[in-house]
Amino acid sequence: GLITAAVLLGLVFGPLLPGAGQGPLLDWKALDGSGGGSRVTLSPLVYARGRLVEQTNIELFRVRTNSETGAYWRTTALDSFDGAIWGSSYGYRDATGTLTEQDADISFETIDATFTVSNLGDIWFPVPFNPITFTGADANWDEESSTLVTQAGEYTTGVSYSVRAAVPIYDPKTLREASTFIPPEINERYTALPDDFSPRIQDLAIELTRRSPTPYDKAIALQNHFRGNFDYTTDVPLGHNLDRIEQFLFVDQA
Repeated sequence: GLITAAVLLGLVFGPLLPGAGQGPLLDWKALDGSGGGSRVTLSPLVYARGRLVEQTNIELFRVRTNSETGAYWRTTALDSFDGAIWGSSYGYRDATGTLTEQDADISFETIDATFTVSNLGDIWFPVPFNPITFTGADANWDEESSTLVTQAGEYTTGVSYSVRAAVPIYDPKTLREASTFIPPEINERYTALPDDFSPRIQDLAIELTRRSPTPYDKAIALQNHFRGNFDYTTDVPLGHNLDRIEQFLFVDQA
């Protein structure tokens, strides 16, 4: 009875309250994509630990492809870090027609793949980089990050779709000879760190890469550091803020 009365009072008097006709303090449509345009998403890694530990033996998705070697199935790229969580903010459009044009100056392998998602629990569609066409499901597309997401914020679980992609083929020589110039807008957006970012972590990155002459060599040096000095385990403490990152890098190394 009390609940029914509260609901009725809200319906009757809610529209009469000050500010009832104004815009929302939090635009939920911007979070789930149902309003179109830009969309704000959190990192798909936020709940990764729980899924790894609790669903170790669960198939997440299945792929049938014409590629003999398969491909790297990716979901998204993250462009902002607030000191606790990685996130992204991109502008999306309906994923119809040609998503992106092939670069004539880059060698690539054309891959056709059909995905069946059984238990992924994310809004992102796994696809090979770089998608050209996408069919079989309603999706939104951001060309800048090559990201495909569900249109209304629902999970991809239970969805089947097909994609054609032009996967770039790079060799170490080409990557080492690439220009080291970073456009200011790219540098500001993709390498920005919080003002209170740990100097200890910065010093570690500088030390690990100081003998590496190119950005490619720096990336390889970081990769080798993690592969050679860290163990993989699902039994680690929770957390992903700066304190947790320092604990991971300098203490746990797992």
